Amino acid sequence: MSIDGAGHGDGCDGFYEQGEFSEESEYLLPLLGFTPTNILCVLAWASRQPYHFTVARLSADIVDLTGGVAVVSLYDHQVDTARQLPGVLAMDVEEGAAYATGGSAFLRAFAATPGFRLLK
Repeated sequence: MSIDGAGHGDGCDGFYEQGEFSEESEYLLPLLGFTPTNILCVLAWASRQPYHFTVARLSADIVDLTGGVAVVSLYDHQVDTARQLPGVLAMDVEEGAAYATGGSAFLRAFAATPGFRLLK
């Protein structure tokens, strides 16, 4: 895990510093009612499925604890499935990139889909 944002290190692969976090903050404001100032990244750094399940479950618990949301990068073939899951709040699908934003129910439902795998 790493944290990034005002007053914190350059974790999350510089996500905050590269401006990507501020771009996501624009569409999170209507969902959350406030603009986030920090991001917590939970990463597996491993390609085996058990690690992906662990990251999804840990992230769901963190979302429950903090009242936050999760932004999940999706493979192209996961987009239609993710749209149908409970707890999905928003989808951002562009050419070459797709993201789902959701609560803990979304993360748990996503992890239970056949062939579940996190992109990054």
